Amino acid sequence: MTRTTFSPTAVFALTSLVLAGCAAAPTSANLLQQAEAALQGSAAAKSLVVTGNGTGNTFGQAWQPTMAWPGLNYSTLKRSYNLDTGAFSEEFARARSEPTGGGAMPLMGTGEQRATGFARDGFAWSPAGPGAFTAGPVALPGRVNDLWTTTPQSALAAAKRYNAVAGQRSEGSKTVNTLSFSVPGQLRAMLVLDERGLVTRVDSVMPHPVLGDTPVSTEFLDYAPTAAIGGLFPQRIRQSQGGFPVLDLKVTAVTAGPVDITVPDNIKTFTENVNVQPAAPGVWFLAGGSHNSVAIELSDQIVLVESPLYDGRALAVMAAANKLVPGKTVKTVINSHHHFDHAGGLRAAVGEGAQLITSSMAKPYFERIFANPNSVAPDRLAQSGR
Repeated sequence: MTRTTFSPTAVFALTSLVLAGCAAAPTSANLLQQAEAALQGSAAAKSLVVTGNGTGNTFGQAWQPTMAWPGLNYSTLKRSYNLDTGAFSEEFARARSEPTGGGAMPLMGTGEQRATGFARDGFAWSPAGPGAFTAGPVALPGRVNDLWTTTPQSALAAAKRYNAVAGQRSEGSKTVNTLSFSVPGQLRAMLVLDERGLVTRVDSVMPHPVLGDTPVSTEFLDYAPTAAIGGLFPQRIRQSQGGFPVLDLKVTAVTAGPVDITVPDNIKTFTENVNVQPAAPGVWFLAGGSHNSVAIELSDQIVLVESPLYDGRALAVMAAANKLVPGKTVKTVINSHHHFDHAGGLRAAVGEGAQLITSSMAKPYFERIFANPNSVAPDRLAQSGR
């Protein structure tokens, strides 16, 4: 009888392979601990103020449907984060870097757009003069996404706050660790960690009134020691939304705050107001917001020209139009063009059963994107089942 023997070295190697194959997957607690340690102290920051400059793009303002968002140059971009209260602000000065595309932007070469926006406690708003503020609910998902995904520190804070789940995924020839979490009604996100535990990217999905579930990817590059926050911080931040770039930021300064943001009283009580003004027999101007609509009486229905911004505005405008003539309701909505501020209420109009009229260029684009779900925050179209 032949006997087979193994050397101690072979036995050790075989045992190591078996144990490696049976090794337990990392837990969320272990990954969070590793990621915080990799930042060398900056993960303890409770607030952050990040300033930089670079290039960007006007999300949703493409020259033609399916084209990339038009280019911008940021002379300054400042973002402030309070990771305890979940508050966020953004302040910027930016100018066009190409002549085409929309948005509230000066024509190329004629100056910069300057703006400030805030978010906290489910509200979004902007200054509207000394001591005055205007609500911007359509901006809330984007600002919440930026709060929790555009710095490694805020992404890890969100992962802890919202009980992230550990996982792994293949990227090329590597297997990377991940942490995934959801902010109810606002976003889903996955942090991708490198072998040191540093957050290299956050892939998220946020709701949008035109695109539905919208993919966002934020990359962190060139980590370096940053004395003001006592640890590492990326010196370059890149972001894409809806499949196209929106930001390539060179970080010039990072501080630890403080960041004190409170919700103004008038923002807490905001509701959409539709100011109905007769314009001609059977024609009404529907104002009261940043974007206007027109209602036109036909023999069998009301035609609405423009359903802008988001569900809240669109449904308020349609409700007002439906009260204009007894027995007649909005059955047709005319869209002037595909830019997201003018198209943001079209999903709601479809959900209400209206027929849409738009350009031949935009028709296939809307047909495709309206088939997207809005699962993070189901909108009127998702709820209607249409």
